[in-house]
Amino acid sequence: MDRIKSEGNRDLIKRIDVLETHIVHQSTIIDELNDVSIKQWLEIEKLNDRFNHLRNIFSELERDIESPPDKALPPPHY
Repeated sequence: MDRIKSEGNRDLIKRIDVLETHIVHQSTIIDELNDVSIKQWLEIEKLNDRFNHLRNIFSELERDIESPPDKALPPPHY
């Protein structure tokens, strides 16, 4: 009877060890994914800033193209 309990305890300990190993592995993966997610978010913010800056530049250029030239200024060949 004690032998059966001892084998049962060893089996239970092995199962717990396997579960603990899986948990450690999953925790490591979650930490790595979190790091990647943070880096990607920072890159997205930078790209959004650059995009907005370029959009503003193009908006100004479009306004300049669409507005009629100032008649008070002489033509560029003078």
